[in-house]
Amino acid sequence: MKMNKLLCYLVTALFVLGTVNCVATEENQLVDAKIIDKALQDLESSDKTRTMGVQVSVFKNGEVRYSNAAGFANYENKEPLTPKHKIRYASVSKLFVALGVQKLAEQGKIKLNDPASKYLGFDLTNPNYPDVTITVSDLMNHLSSVRDASNYSMPYPGKISEFFAPGSEHYADGGHWADNKSKLQTPGEFFNYSNLGYGLLGTVIENVTGERFDQWIRANVLKPLGITGSYNVRDLSDYPVSNIHKYRQDKWSTSLNDQKNKLAVDPFTEYKAGDNGSLFSPQGGMRASSEELATALKWFIGNEDNGPISKKGLRALEKQQWIYNEKKQNGNNYGNLFSSFGQGIQCTQDIPMGDRIVAEGGIKLCGHLGDAYGLLSGFLYDVDNGWGVVYALSGTSNYAENYGKYSAFYLWEEQILTAVVQAIK
Repeated sequence: MKMNKLLCYLVTALFVLGTVNCVATEENQLVDAKIIDKALQDLESSDKTRTMGVQVSVFKNGEVRYSNAAGFANYENKEPLTPKHKIRYASVSKLFVALGVQKLAEQGKIKLNDPASKYLGFDLTNPNYPDVTITVSDLMNHLSSVRDASNYSMPYPGKISEFFAPGSEHYADGGHWADNKSKLQTPGEFFNYSNLGYGLLGTVIENVTGERFDQWIRANVLKPLGITGSYNVRDLSDYPVSNIHKYRQDKWSTSLNDQKNKLAVDPFTEYKAGDNGSLFSPQGGMRASSEELATALKWFIGNEDNGPISKKGLRALEKQQWIYNEKKQNGNNYGNLFSSFGQGIQCTQDIPMGDRIVAEGGIKLCGHLGDAYGLLSGFLYDVDNGWGVVYALSGTSNYAENYGKYSAFYLWEEQILTAVVQAIK
Protein backbone atom coordinates (compact mmCIF):
# COMPACT_ATOMS: atom_id res chain seq x y z
CA MET A 1 0.00 0.00 0.00
CA LYS A 2 1.34 3.46 -0.89
CA MET A 3 2.32 5.53 2.16
CA ASN A 4 -0.03 8.44 1.40
CA LYS A 5 -2.97 6.09 0.92
CA LEU A 6 -2.14 4.50 4.29
CA LEU A 7 -2.08 7.98 5.81
CA CYS A 8 -5.54 8.63 4.38
CA TYR A 9 -6.92 5.54 6.12
CA LEU A 10 -5.25 6.47 9.40
CA VAL A 11 -6.71 9.99 9.27
CA THR A 12 -10.12 8.50 8.56
CA ALA A 13 -9.91 6.50 11.77
CA LEU A 14 -9.28 9.65 13.79
CA PHE A 15 -12.66 11.21 13.12
CA VAL A 16 -15.14 10.84 15.96
CA LEU A 17 -18.11 12.53 14.27
CA GLY A 18 -19.22 12.04 10.69
CA THR A 19 -17.31 10.17 8.05
CA VAL A 20 -14.33 10.75 5.85
CA ASN A 21 -13.92 9.91 2.20
CA CYS A 22 -10.34 10.75 1.42
CA VAL A 23 -8.77 10.88 -2.03
CA ALA A 24 -4.99 10.87 -2.19
CA THR A 25 -2.61 10.77 -5.13
CA GLU A 26 -0.36 7.73 -5.20
CA GLU A 27 2.75 9.19 -6.82
CA ASN A 28 2.69 12.91 -6.14
CA GLN A 29 1.05 14.28 -3.04
CA LEU A 30 -0.23 17.47 -4.66
CA VAL A 31 -2.49 18.17 -1.69
CA ASP A 32 -1.44 17.72 1.93
CA ALA A 33 -4.56 16.01 3.23
CA LYS A 34 -3.48 16.31 6.88
CA ILE A 35 -3.83 20.08 6.83
CA ILE A 36 -7.40 20.07 5.54
CA ASP A 37 -8.39 17.12 7.73
CA LYS A 38 -7.23 19.06 10.80
CA ALA A 39 -9.28 22.09 9.73
CA LEU A 40 -12.37 19.89 9.49
CA GLN A 41 -11.66 18.38 12.90
CA ASP A 42 -11.26 21.86 14.35
CA LEU A 43 -14.60 22.91 12.89
CA GLU A 44 -16.24 19.83 14.35
CA SER A 45 -14.83 20.32 17.83
CA SER A 46 -15.21 24.10 18.16
CA ASP A 47 -17.96 25.46 20.39
CA LYS A 48 -17.72 28.81 18.61
CA THR A 49 -17.90 27.74 14.97
CA ARG A 50 -20.47 25.02 15.48
CA THR A 51 -20.88 22.94 12.34
CA MET A 52 -23.39 20.22 11.59
CA GLY A 53 -21.38 18.87 8.70
CA VAL A 54 -18.86 19.93 6.07
CA GLN A 55 -17.77 18.52 2.73
CA VAL A 56 -14.67 19.74 0.92
CA SER A 57 -13.18 18.66 -2.41
CA VAL A 58 -10.02 20.05 -3.98
CA PHE A 59 -9.06 19.95 -7.65
CA LYS A 60 -5.49 20.42 -8.76
CA ASN A 61 -3.47 19.70 -11.91
CA GLY A 62 -6.25 17.92 -13.76
CA GLU A 63 -7.78 15.75 -11.03
CA VAL A 64 -9.74 15.79 -7.80
CA ARG A 65 -6.89 15.27 -5.32
CA TYR A 66 -8.83 15.48 -2.09
CA SER A 67 -12.43 14.75 -1.15
CA ASN A 68 -13.54 14.62 2.44
CA ALA A 69 -16.57 15.08 4.66
CA ALA A 70 -17.25 15.12 8.38
CA GLY A 71 -20.31 15.55 10.54
CA PHE A 72 -23.90 14.69 9.72
CA ALA A 73 -26.23 14.84 6.76
CA ASN A 74 -29.19 14.33 9.08
CA TYR A 75 -28.92 15.29 12.72
CA GLU A 76 -32.01 13.37 13.79
CA ASN A 77 -30.73 9.93 12.78
CA LYS A 78 -27.00 10.85 12.84
CA GLU A 79 -26.46 9.87 9.21
CA PRO A 80 -22.80 10.63 8.40
CA LEU A 81 -22.17 13.23 5.72
CA THR A 82 -19.97 12.18 2.79
CA PRO A 83 -18.54 14.07 -0.22
CA LYS A 84 -21.13 12.24 -2.34
CA HIS A 85 -24.14 13.66 -0.51
CA LYS A 86 -26.01 16.18 -2.58
CA ILE A 87 -26.60 19.44 -0.75
CA ARG A 88 -28.60 22.47 -1.80
CA TYR A 89 -25.61 24.60 -2.82
CA ALA A 90 -27.57 27.86 -2.50
CA SER A 91 -26.34 30.75 -4.68
CA VAL A 92 -23.58 28.69 -6.26
CA SER A 93 -26.56 27.65 -8.40
CA LYS A 94 -26.53 31.04 -10.12
CA LEU A 95 -23.22 30.35 -11.82
CA PHE A 96 -24.72 27.39 -13.67
CA VAL A 97 -27.76 29.44 -14.67
CA ALA A 98 -25.35 31.93 -16.25
CA LEU A 99 -23.80 29.05 -18.22
CA GLY A 100 -27.27 28.18 -19.48
CA VAL A 101 -28.01 31.72 -20.62
CA GLN A 102 -24.62 31.89 -22.36
CA LYS A 103 -25.36 28.58 -24.08
CA LEU A 104 -28.53 30.03 -25.57
CA ALA A 105 -26.57 33.11 -26.63
CA GLU A 106 -24.00 30.95 -28.41
CA GLN A 107 -26.85 29.13 -30.15
CA GLY A 108 -28.15 32.48 -31.41
CA LYS A 109 -31.38 32.20 -29.42
CA ILE A 110 -30.61 35.10 -27.04
CA LYS A 111 -28.62 38.31 -27.25
CA LEU A 112 -27.33 39.35 -23.86
CA ASN A 113 -27.68 43.05 -24.64
CA ASP A 114 -31.29 42.69 -25.75
CA PRO A 115 -34.09 43.93 -23.47
CA ALA A 116 -35.00 41.17 -21.02
CA SER A 117 -38.65 41.95 -21.81
CA LYS A 118 -38.13 40.45 -25.26
CA TYR A 119 -37.69 36.99 -23.74
CA LEU A 120 -39.98 37.24 -20.72
CA GLY A 121 -43.34 37.75 -22.36
CA PHE A 122 -44.07 40.88 -20.29
CA ASP A 123 -42.60 44.34 -19.90
CA LEU A 124 -39.73 44.56 -17.42
CA THR A 125 -39.19 48.30 -17.08
CA ASN A 126 -38.48 49.98 -13.77
CA PRO A 127 -41.23 52.64 -13.44
CA ASN A 128 -38.74 54.81 -11.54
CA TYR A 129 -36.40 54.72 -14.56
CA PRO A 130 -38.89 54.41 -17.45
CA ASP A 131 -36.39 55.42 -20.13
CA VAL A 132 -33.71 52.89 -19.19
CA THR A 133 -33.72 49.42 -20.78
CA ILE A 134 -33.07 46.42 -18.56
CA THR A 135 -31.04 43.87 -20.52
CA VAL A 136 -30.52 40.14 -20.05
CA SER A 137 -26.94 40.96 -19.10
CA ASP A 138 -28.16 43.33 -16.38
CA LEU A 139 -30.01 40.44 -14.75
CA MET A 140 -26.86 38.28 -14.83
CA ASN A 141 -24.69 41.05 -13.36
CA HIS A 142 -27.14 42.15 -10.65
CA LEU A 143 -27.33 45.58 -12.28
CA SER A 144 -31.00 45.34 -13.25
CA SER A 145 -32.55 47.44 -10.43
CA VAL A 146 -34.76 44.41 -9.62
CA ARG A 147 -35.06 43.92 -5.87
CA ASP A 148 -36.00 40.87 -3.79
CA ALA A 149 -38.33 42.70 -1.38
CA SER A 150 -39.90 40.26 1.10
CA ASN A 151 -40.31 37.43 -1.42
CA TYR A 152 -38.49 36.53 -4.61
CA SER A 153 -40.00 33.12 -5.41
CA MET A 154 -43.51 33.20 -6.85
CA PRO A 155 -45.68 30.46 -5.36
CA TYR A 156 -47.43 28.04 -7.73
CA PRO A 157 -49.63 28.59 -9.72
CA GLY A 158 -48.81 32.31 -9.87
CA LYS A 159 -46.85 33.96 -12.66
CA ILE A 160 -43.58 35.74 -12.03
CA SER A 161 -44.92 38.81 -13.85
CA GLU A 162 -47.20 39.41 -10.84
CA PHE A 163 -44.20 40.74 -8.89
CA PHE A 164 -44.14 43.69 -11.27
CA ALA A 165 -47.86 44.25 -11.84
CA PRO A 166 -49.40 47.15 -9.86
CA GLY A 167 -52.50 45.91 -8.11
CA SER A 168 -51.22 42.37 -7.74
CA GLU A 169 -51.04 40.97 -4.20
CA HIS A 170 -47.37 40.23 -4.95
CA TYR A 171 -46.47 43.75 -6.10
CA ALA A 172 -45.30 44.75 -2.61
CA ASP A 173 -45.98 48.44 -3.28
CA GLY A 174 -43.29 48.45 -5.93
CA GLY A 175 -40.76 46.91 -3.56
CA HIS A 176 -39.32 44.75 -6.32
CA TRP A 177 -37.89 47.88 -7.94
CA ALA A 178 -35.04 50.18 -6.91
CA ASP A 179 -36.35 53.66 -6.28
CA ASN A 180 -34.92 56.82 -7.85
CA LYS A 181 -34.72 58.98 -4.72
CA SER A 182 -30.92 58.99 -4.74
CA LYS A 183 -30.69 59.08 -8.55
CA LEU A 184 -27.85 56.57 -8.20
CA GLN A 185 -29.53 53.20 -8.72
CA THR A 186 -29.92 53.37 -12.48
CA PRO A 187 -30.31 50.00 -14.25
CA GLY A 188 -27.05 48.95 -15.84
CA GLU A 189 -24.95 50.95 -13.36
CA PHE A 190 -25.80 50.15 -9.74
CA PHE A 191 -25.00 46.71 -8.25
CA ASN A 192 -27.49 45.14 -5.87
CA TYR A 193 -27.54 41.39 -5.46
CA SER A 194 -30.88 40.04 -6.66
CA ASN A 195 -32.23 36.52 -6.26
CA LEU A 196 -35.37 37.54 -8.14
CA GLY A 197 -33.19 38.52 -11.09
CA TYR A 198 -32.20 34.88 -11.46
CA GLY A 199 -35.81 33.77 -11.20
CA LEU A 200 -36.36 36.03 -14.20
CA LEU A 201 -33.41 34.40 -16.00
CA GLY A 202 -35.00 31.02 -15.34
CA THR A 203 -38.15 32.36 -16.96
CA VAL A 204 -36.12 33.63 -19.93
CA ILE A 205 -34.67 30.14 -20.39
CA GLU A 206 -38.14 28.60 -20.27
CA ASN A 207 -39.61 31.03 -22.78
CA VAL A 208 -36.74 30.55 -25.23
CA THR A 209 -36.53 26.74 -24.95
CA GLY A 210 -40.17 25.88 -24.27
CA GLU A 211 -39.01 23.55 -21.47
CA ARG A 212 -39.22 23.64 -17.70
CA PHE A 213 -36.15 25.28 -16.24
CA ASP A 214 -35.21 22.37 -13.96
CA GLN A 215 -35.38 19.86 -16.80
CA TRP A 216 -33.56 21.97 -19.40
CA ILE A 217 -30.72 23.09 -17.12
CA ARG A 218 -30.07 19.55 -15.91
CA ALA A 219 -29.85 18.15 -19.44
CA ASN A 220 -27.99 21.02 -21.08
CA VAL A 221 -25.67 22.37 -18.39
CA LEU A 222 -25.24 19.96 -15.49
CA LYS A 223 -25.09 16.70 -17.46
CA PRO A 224 -22.36 17.90 -19.89
CA LEU A 225 -20.27 18.75 -16.82
CA GLY A 226 -20.76 15.30 -15.32
CA ILE A 227 -22.99 16.63 -12.54
CA THR A 228 -25.82 14.24 -11.64
CA GLY A 229 -27.48 16.78 -9.37
CA SER A 230 -30.61 18.75 -10.10
CA TYR A 231 -32.56 21.92 -9.32
CA ASN A 232 -35.49 19.62 -8.52
CA VAL A 233 -34.75 17.47 -5.47
CA ARG A 234 -37.44 15.01 -6.59
CA ASP A 235 -35.04 13.90 -9.34
CA LEU A 236 -32.68 12.59 -6.68
CA SER A 237 -34.61 9.77 -5.01
CA ASP A 238 -31.76 7.36 -5.81
CA TYR A 239 -29.02 9.59 -4.40
CA PRO A 240 -27.97 10.44 -0.84
CA VAL A 241 -28.98 13.99 0.05
CA SER A 242 -28.18 16.14 3.06
CA ASN A 243 -30.53 18.23 5.12
CA ILE A 244 -29.56 21.75 6.15
CA HIS A 245 -29.50 22.79 9.80
CA LYS A 246 -29.22 25.83 12.04
CA TYR A 247 -27.92 26.11 15.58
CA ARG A 248 -30.11 28.61 17.40
CA GLN A 249 -31.04 29.05 21.06
CA ASP A 250 -28.62 26.33 22.17
CA LYS A 251 -30.00 23.59 19.95
CA TRP A 252 -29.89 22.26 16.40
CA SER A 253 -32.94 22.32 14.16
CA THR A 254 -33.53 21.21 10.58
CA SER A 255 -34.13 24.20 8.35
CA LEU A 256 -34.46 22.25 5.08
CA ASN A 257 -35.41 18.58 5.04
CA ASP A 258 -34.35 17.35 1.60
CA GLN A 259 -34.39 13.73 2.73
CA LYS A 260 -38.14 14.15 2.99
CA ASN A 261 -38.49 16.52 0.04
CA LYS A 262 -36.86 14.15 -2.45
CA LEU A 263 -39.62 11.59 -1.86
CA ALA A 264 -42.47 14.06 -2.38
CA VAL A 265 -44.73 13.91 -5.42
CA ASP A 266 -43.97 16.58 -8.03
CA PRO A 267 -46.87 19.07 -7.71
CA PHE A 268 -45.98 20.95 -10.89
CA THR A 269 -47.08 18.47 -13.57
CA GLU A 270 -49.57 21.01 -14.98
CA TYR A 271 -47.08 23.87 -14.97
CA LYS A 272 -46.70 25.81 -18.21
CA ALA A 273 -43.08 26.61 -19.02
CA GLY A 274 -42.47 30.34 -19.16
CA ASP A 275 -44.95 31.35 -16.48
CA ASN A 276 -42.65 31.31 -13.49
CA GLY A 277 -39.02 30.23 -13.71
CA SER A 278 -38.54 31.06 -10.02
CA LEU A 279 -40.57 27.96 -9.18
CA PHE A 280 -37.46 25.78 -9.50
CA SER A 281 -35.11 28.11 -7.58
CA PRO A 282 -32.57 29.11 -10.24
CA GLN A 283 -31.16 31.44 -7.60
CA GLY A 284 -30.25 28.68 -5.16
CA GLY A 285 -31.91 25.31 -5.73
CA MET A 286 -29.14 23.21 -7.29
CA ARG A 287 -28.45 20.05 -5.31
CA ALA A 288 -25.02 18.59 -5.98
CA SER A 289 -22.05 17.10 -4.14
CA SER A 290 -18.63 18.62 -3.57
CA GLU A 291 -17.06 15.64 -5.27
CA GLU A 292 -18.93 15.99 -8.56
CA LEU A 293 -18.65 19.78 -8.57
CA ALA A 294 -14.90 19.48 -8.08
CA THR A 295 -14.76 17.02 -10.98
CA ALA A 296 -16.51 19.66 -13.12
CA LEU A 297 -13.65 22.05 -12.35
CA LYS A 298 -11.60 20.17 -14.92
CA TRP A 299 -13.63 21.93 -17.60
CA PHE A 300 -13.61 25.33 -15.89
CA ILE A 301 -9.84 25.26 -15.49
CA GLY A 302 -8.72 23.14 -18.44
CA ASN A 303 -8.68 23.75 -22.17
CA GLU A 304 -11.36 21.26 -23.19
CA ASP A 305 -14.29 22.57 -25.23
CA ASN A 306 -16.57 19.66 -24.36
CA GLY A 307 -18.57 21.54 -21.74
CA PRO A 308 -21.93 23.27 -22.03
CA ILE A 309 -20.46 26.41 -23.63
CA SER A 310 -17.26 27.45 -25.38
CA LYS A 311 -14.19 28.36 -23.37
CA LYS A 312 -14.34 31.79 -24.98
CA GLY A 313 -17.86 32.12 -23.61
CA LEU A 314 -16.75 31.09 -20.12
CA ARG A 315 -13.94 33.63 -20.13
CA ALA A 316 -16.48 36.28 -21.18
CA LEU A 317 -18.67 35.39 -18.18
CA GLU A 318 -15.64 35.78 -15.92
CA LYS A 319 -14.89 39.30 -17.14
CA GLN A 320 -15.94 41.62 -14.33
CA GLN A 321 -18.62 44.00 -15.59
CA TRP A 322 -18.97 45.94 -12.36
CA ILE A 323 -16.19 47.21 -10.06
CA TYR A 324 -17.08 48.76 -6.73
CA ASN A 325 -16.18 52.45 -6.54
CA GLU A 326 -16.21 53.66 -2.94
CA LYS A 327 -16.24 57.30 -3.97
CA LYS A 328 -19.19 56.92 -6.31
CA GLN A 329 -20.98 54.38 -4.08
CA ASN A 330 -22.05 52.57 -7.25
CA GLY A 331 -23.47 49.53 -5.53
CA ASN A 332 -24.17 47.54 -2.40
CA ASN A 333 -20.95 45.65 -1.67
CA TYR A 334 -22.44 43.71 1.26
CA GLY A 335 -19.79 44.47 3.83
CA ASN A 336 -17.00 44.34 1.22
CA LEU A 337 -17.83 40.79 0.14
CA PHE A 338 -18.42 42.03 -3.41
CA SER A 339 -15.67 44.14 -4.95
CA SER A 340 -16.65 43.21 -8.49
CA PHE A 341 -19.03 41.00 -10.44
CA GLY A 342 -19.17 39.50 -13.92
CA GLN A 343 -21.81 37.73 -15.98
CA GLY A 344 -22.89 35.45 -13.15
CA ILE A 345 -19.32 34.87 -11.93
CA GLN A 346 -17.49 36.75 -9.20
CA CYS A 347 -13.71 37.07 -9.42
CA THR A 348 -12.19 38.22 -6.16
CA GLN A 349 -9.98 41.32 -6.05
CA ASP A 350 -8.01 40.40 -2.88
CA ILE A 351 -9.35 43.31 -0.81
CA PRO A 352 -8.36 43.27 2.92
CA MET A 353 -11.44 42.73 5.12
CA GLY A 354 -13.26 42.11 1.84
CA ASP A 355 -12.95 39.29 -0.69
CA ARG A 356 -9.46 38.27 0.50
CA ILE A 357 -8.97 34.48 0.34
CA VAL A 358 -6.11 34.12 2.84
CA ALA A 359 -4.79 36.51 5.49
CA GLU A 360 -1.50 37.23 3.72
CA GLY A 361 -3.27 37.96 0.42
CA GLY A 362 -1.90 37.27 -3.02
CA ILE A 363 -4.64 34.90 -4.25
CA LYS A 364 -7.55 35.66 -6.55
CA LEU A 365 -10.26 33.15 -7.41
CA CYS A 366 -13.32 33.09 -9.66
CA GLY A 367 -16.59 31.33 -9.00
CA HIS A 368 -19.58 31.84 -6.71
CA LEU A 369 -20.55 31.70 -3.05
CA GLY A 370 -23.72 30.49 -1.34
CA ASP A 371 -25.53 31.28 1.90
CA ALA A 372 -29.04 30.06 2.83
CA TYR A 373 -30.93 28.24 5.61
CA GLY A 374 -27.76 28.01 7.72
CA LEU A 375 -25.68 26.58 4.86
CA LEU A 376 -22.51 28.17 3.53
CA SER A 377 -20.95 27.06 0.26
CA GLY A 378 -18.34 27.96 -2.31
CA PHE A 379 -17.26 26.97 -5.81
CA LEU A 380 -13.95 28.73 -6.45
CA TYR A 381 -11.14 28.19 -8.94
CA ASP A 382 -7.83 29.60 -10.16
CA VAL A 383 -7.41 29.15 -13.90
CA ASP A 384 -3.82 30.40 -14.01
CA ASN A 385 -2.57 28.03 -11.33
CA GLY A 386 -4.82 25.06 -12.10
CA TRP A 387 -6.62 24.48 -8.84
CA GLY A 388 -10.01 24.94 -7.23
CA VAL A 389 -12.04 24.13 -4.15
CA VAL A 390 -15.68 23.25 -3.52
CA TYR A 391 -17.12 23.29 -0.02
CA ALA A 392 -20.44 23.21 1.78
CA LEU A 393 -21.34 23.39 5.45
CA SER A 394 -24.64 21.65 6.14
CA GLY A 395 -25.35 23.70 9.26
CA THR A 396 -23.92 26.65 11.15
CA SER A 397 -24.52 28.70 14.27
CA ASN A 398 -25.13 32.43 14.68
CA TYR A 399 -23.48 34.34 11.85
CA ALA A 400 -23.05 37.51 13.92
CA GLU A 401 -20.71 35.66 16.28
CA ASN A 402 -18.57 34.29 13.47
CA TYR A 403 -17.48 37.16 11.25
CA GLY A 404 -14.11 36.65 9.61
CA LYS A 405 -10.84 37.92 11.06
CA TYR A 406 -9.22 39.13 7.83
CA SER A 407 -12.04 39.12 5.27
CA ALA A 408 -15.76 39.46 4.65
CA PHE A 409 -16.03 35.67 4.70
CA TYR A 410 -17.20 33.92 7.84
CA LEU A 411 -14.78 32.15 10.18
CA TRP A 412 -15.81 28.73 8.87
CA GLU A 413 -14.88 29.76 5.34
CA GLU A 414 -11.63 31.41 6.38
CA GLN A 415 -10.56 28.20 8.10
CA ILE A 416 -11.40 26.05 5.09
CA LEU A 417 -9.82 28.38 2.51
CA THR A 418 -6.69 28.91 4.58
CA ALA A 419 -6.23 25.16 5.06
CA VAL A 420 -6.76 24.41 1.37
CA VAL A 421 -4.24 27.05 0.25
CA GLN A 422 -1.68 25.73 2.72
CA ALA A 423 -2.36 22.17 1.61
CA ILE A 424 -1.75 22.80 -2.09
CA LYS A 425 1.55 24.66 -1.67
